Amino acid sequence: MRILAVDTSQELLHITLQTHEIYESITISGAVRHAEALVPSLVEILGKNHLGFTELDLLVCTRGPGSFTGLRIAMSALKGIALATSVPLVSVPTLDVLREPVKYFDGAVMPVIDAKKKRWYTALYTTEQGQVSRLLITRECFSQVQMQHCLPPYSRLKLRKLI
Repeated sequence: MRILAVDTSQELLHITLQTHEIYESITISGAVRHAEALVPSLVEILGKNHLGFTELDLLVCTRGPGSFTGLRIAMSALKGIALATSVPLVSVPTLDVLREPVKYFDGAVMPVIDAKKKRWYTALYTTEQGQVSRLLITRECFSQVQMQHCLPPYSRLKLRKLI
């Protein structure tokens, strides 16, 4: 399966191409605007791997939380590509994507996204016997004090600071 995934929810622009043979990722710092860099970077990663948009099997983008403008840039670009090529497009929660690299950690993981003005988007996940559960489900952003009040019910879980 040939999958092209994009995350523009934060300052960094992430693009990943995965096939049976390759896994390639591009990360561009916030110095470059997502709207200016996204499509040329998509063309670059596909061209470098001798693929066209019509040869893809799936397009994926993050749906938030995150920068509203950044999310709209990726969704609109990929939706245009999906409509032009009939390649399916799916969106995934940004916090789920941030949890994914540590999915085999047998304990609690709490990804956090800066929502600005001293507020954060977060979720709390735990993995037990390979099964992931989302313990804290919310669509709102939290202050630091509110986040600290969310954690006591989960104090029995192993927490690991990843960064």
